[in-house]
Amino acid sequence: MARYLHGGATASMRMFTELLMLVTRFGLVLPGELAGVFRALATLEGTLVHLAPGFDTVAEAKRYAGARMSEQLGTGNLREMASAELIALLPTLRRLPRRLDRITDQLHKGRFTVQARLFAHPEDRRLLRSVVWRAVMTVLAVVTGFMSVGLFNVTEAQGVSWPDLATHTKALNLLAWVLLAATAMFVLRLLVDMVRDGDRRRR
Repeated sequence: MARYLHGGATASMRMFTELLMLVTRFGLVLPGELAGVFRALATLEGTLVHLAPGFDTVAEAKRYAGARMSEQLGTGNLREMASAELIALLPTLRRLPRRLDRITDQLHKGRFTVQARLFAHPEDRRLLRSVVWRAVMTVLAVVTGFMSVGLFNVTEAQGVSWPDLATHTKALNLLAWVLLAATAMFVLRLLVDMVRDGDRRRR
């Protein structure tokens, strides 16, 4: 833009074309509507170069847009738009006095109540489930981790080989390994969920 707009110059189709090429080259994401407009302008510019050399697409687009805005904002069109909006609001306006009368009557009788639904939106419920799930997984990981460390301390015997251990000691040692594996699974699941949430937010 600094290259094409220096010295008071106006935007040209070549500038928009190069902007689109930059966006494509660096993998930037544009809204579909905006990308479609850029592609259409680039195609139009390439066609007009052959059909009408020297045709200023940007200046003509400004002139056309100004004419269309003047036409849309004319007195007649504004009156029609206002009439259409008023007709659409008539059903609501017709019910408004009855609703106001009902509200004032409830206020007078002291029976006015307000109902609010927490987590009515699906995204709110999904967030709550995600927070509760992570809290439960974290608690389970901490509990199983501490239990595993405690059992390892209990069953640890210096200079005693595995075959020489008592049966209950072997069982406790195996349970400690199982709890350690469960802790690792809980932590891994938490990490996977956090990575998935990060990918979902970026999309």
